[in-house]
Amino acid sequence: MHGIPDEIKPELFEKRTLESVLFAERLIGFRFTDPPREEVRISLWAAVGVRPTGEADEVIEEPVGEPEPKASELVGAVGRKVEAVAIDAEAIRLGLSDGYELRFFDSSSRFESFMVIVGEGDEIVV
Repeated sequence: MHGIPDEIKPELFEKRTLESVLFAERLIGFRFTDPPREEVRISLWAAVGVRPTGEADEVIEEPVGEPEPKASELVGAVGRKVEAVAIDAEAIRLGLSDGYELRFFDSSSRFESFMVIVGEGDEIVV
């Protein structure tokens, strides 16, 4: 764990909509938009937390193996707008509309946990 870099600011995510969640082997991708601003994407290789409206908190440790049972919680966040952002040394926490919450953790001690990509090029590795 190296911590969340200072370049990742709340403004990157504020008022954006989670447009899509992509599932691939060993990767989950998130795409946030708010035209006309550049899109922001997160490519995740480590833990992500999700708490659907009124339900128990769930942490998906790694996008490896069988994400299907927990994928529905992440897909349920699609189309929701980011209403609150909190960033600390360990995680980015996004409060979405209707009470959904996503958390991107810097949880890997040996490898990168996730990458934030702004527009077509600026990559911030965590």
